[in-house]
Amino acid sequence: MSRQTIPMKEFRDQFTRVLQELTEPDEQIQVQELLRNNGVRNTGCCFRRAGSDISSVFCLEDCYRAVQEGEEIGSVARRMLTEARSSLPTQNVQPDMMEDYTSIRSRLALKLIGTQRNQELLKEVPYVKIEDMALVCYFFVRQDGNGCGTVLIHHRHMQIWGVSQDRLMQDAWASMKRLLPARIRGITEVLGIPPRKSIANEQVEEDMYVISNRQEYLGAVCVLYPGILKSFASSRKCNLYVLPSSIHEMILVPEEPGMDYAALEHIVRDINQTEVAPEEVLTDSVYYYDRIQGNLVRAVRAVR
Repeated sequence: MSRQTIPMKEFRDQFTRVLQELTEPDEQIQVQELLRNNGVRNTGCCFRRAGSDISSVFCLEDCYRAVQEGEEIGSVARRMLTEARSSLPTQNVQPDMMEDYTSIRSRLALKLIGTQRNQELLKEVPYVKIEDMALVCYFFVRQDGNGCGTVLIHHRHMQIWGVSQDRLMQDAWASMKRLLPARIRGITEVLGIPPRKSIANEQVEEDMYVISNRQEYLGAVCVLYPGILKSFASSRKCNLYVLPSSIHEMILVPEEPGMDYAALEHIVRDINQTEVAPEEVLTDSVYYYDRIQGNLVRAVRAVR
């Protein structure tokens, strides 16, 4: 495929026309600006069926890059439309579902986002501050083999439902344990390489572990699951450094004598700058878990 050069505005207008030609009479396409995590703003194409307030959203900038790299506009449009259709809930979602708290209570969950880059968003949503992170609530519209569709809960939703923030958070914790069970894996397993073994051919303890949920989706919050860090730290008989590698996972580093905190901080910053999409960065901070006190704090405090 040969690269194509086309101005973004011209592409947006042409791409939207092609999408509208491909949609069925009961399908709608709307182009609008999207405020994503960490203040990232994209142009989104919102696909929905008539009579529903549930949308599938894909990023126009991603489509633009595909065309620049040589894919035909029509091909990109058909591919994105196919993905948008398959990502909508297979069950019939009623338009008034957002007015009925009982219909979504069993699908609530929590995730962690950074506070520094999300100050604008945090004005609109209920949250619990945890150092330089915020615990926010969402619910699943869809969770199947095609991925996950979620809706972030805003203050306006709570007003419609007539529920308090405490009630919302309690219900989210209860359903999340069922929907998104946590797991901890050694870094070698995550990377798909053989674990190290001792001279006696016994498996050696890992230097790093990854904690997330089994779906590996918005799983950084798993460090807050009751008892999970306590149990893991007790099994290793040491305190832990906790490195937020993205909103989807964190890295657990068992503390050893002489460990260089600055080096760990460099790892987090390097991951955020080179490996993680801007909207998936959690924080540049390193955290520390004290197994005796049982608390998780920013390491900059813990090492003073």
